Amino acid sequence: MPFRNEHSARLRNPDEFDPKSFRRTKDGLLFGRIKVPDTVSVIWARLKVADEDDPPIAQSLRFPISHWTAAEAKAWLTENKIKYIEFSPAVGARAMKAARWTTRYKNDLPDSAFLYIEPGGKKDKEGKTVPRSKRHFPYKDANGKIDLPHLRNALARIPQSNLPEDVKKRLMEKARRILKRVQGAAEVLVLTESGSETVKASQ
Repeated sequence: MPFRNEHSARLRNPDEFDPKSFRRTKDGLLFGRIKVPDTVSVIWARLKVADEDDPPIAQSLRFPISHWTAAEAKAWLTENKIKYIEFSPAVGARAMKAARWTTRYKNDLPDSAFLYIEPGGKKDKEGKTVPRSKRHFPYKDANGKIDLPHLRNALARIPQSNLPEDVKKRLMEKARRILKRVQGAAEVLVLTESGSETVKASQ
């Protein structure tokens, strides 16, 4: 089922689990080998058919929209070869639609407005890299202000780009650091015994 302000990747059907055993953690290891980022929550529970000594297992993963787009969450799941039975994008998400930046607008932006400048270009008389195709992932507007929708869009597009893997990894880390620094009040999501959630906005 969709959740408010976070994407959900269901690994197993919740009906398979003891409804009183659900708990939520952040980061750690999944399947004993996959490092889970501290921005991802794991929902654990005990199977109804589990023996008394059997530990809880992962039922689902949650990706808050304050850190993840749906595309980015799916890309992370694919990169880590995590199989899921259902993926539900967040509902009730804050409006984060990016205003369209035309090619001309982006061409007029300074190099500092881009997350990455590919090597091999030259500077024009305004100090901007040419060819413009060397500049990737604009995230600041003409006034030098970080545009959050475009930053989120960059996070979704970086894994799909043709840049070298080591460059993509560095860019993802850089974009996450920027997002963490500028994002607004986070939402605290509480898992209830029934598996439903309540949301509290922190000030």
